[in-house]
Amino acid sequence: RHDGGRHRLLRGVDARKDQSYVLWMLNQRDLARTLLPVGEMDKTETRRIAAELGLRTAAKPDSQEICFVKGGDVAGYVAEHIPQGNIPGPITDSTGAVVGEHRGIARYTVGQRKGLGISLGVPVFVTAIDAGANSLVVGGRGDLGVAGLVAEEVSFVSGAPAGGAPVLVQHRAHGEANIGVLNERPEGWEVAFAEPVEAVAPGQSVAFYSASEPDEVLGGGIVSSTLPVLAGVGS
Repeated sequence: RHDGGRHRLLRGVDARKDQSYVLWMLNQRDLARTLLPVGEMDKTETRRIAAELGLRTAAKPDSQEICFVKGGDVAGYVAEHIPQGNIPGPITDSTGAVVGEHRGIARYTVGQRKGLGISLGVPVFVTAIDAGANSLVVGGRGDLGVAGLVAEEVSFVSGAPAGGAPVLVQHRAHGEANIGVLNERPEGWEVAFAEPVEAVAPGQSVAFYSASEPDEVLGGGIVSSTLPVLAGVGS
């Protein structure tokens, strides 16, 4: 949306299909040459117009997986392009004790519970992936929370917000946006969350939204590291 000489990037009207999370890297120059014609319509209206135009995709089922991976076989795609991602390795607990073997780190994600192939008597989740050591770390639900993150390759739609500004931070495509404080550091842009946030992992995209206008994208970056929850702090 063009507003007083400035282009604004907003969430789509249809929250279920909103794609703003993956557009955080667009700046004013990009937006000046970008059209987003379906952003103000829901999917039903989009399909109706497509049907009127005789487009063969009008009734095509919604994709549930990564659209460019044939058959949704993500692990197979990664195995073909990054073979080392499918080499088995150890699963350890937080103390470093080996509790099982994984089938290749490309098959797992932080926060995953199912498909680990181990039984420890209590529910466990992937809490960290160490690509260098080709290992997974597992722990309880309480081990998933982080106090903040550091992002690199950061870009802003219309200039960086003031240091210490509150922002809404989203780290999954259709995940919840969490309130945090944004500051620039020598190693990148740091977000300190108001409350611990689960399943944030290096390599994820993170999008920043305005705390006062939650539909407006301010920018984003790539998570380079996370900040641990200190003992006795948070939940």
